[in-house]
Amino acid sequence: MAKNTQNTQTSTKKENFLKALELNSGHISEACKSANIHRRTYYSWIDKDEEFREECDSVSESLLDLAESKLLE
Repeated sequence: MAKNTQNTQTSTKKENFLKALELNSGHISEACKSANIHRRTYYSWIDKDEEFREECDSVSESLLDLAESKLLE
């Protein structure tokens, strides 16, 4: 049961990080501070969780698309 609680807490922290990443324009250090996690934790999640890595990539791609669209205006 403790492992399930830990997984839920980790999932919540990952969700919070993804929101912070978007709010901080993809700046990893700032997103880590906002989500109250260490950068090493972020890189550990990236290495071990393919779905999380893809979600981070998606945030980055969305921000890149936004920047490109602003440049083309």
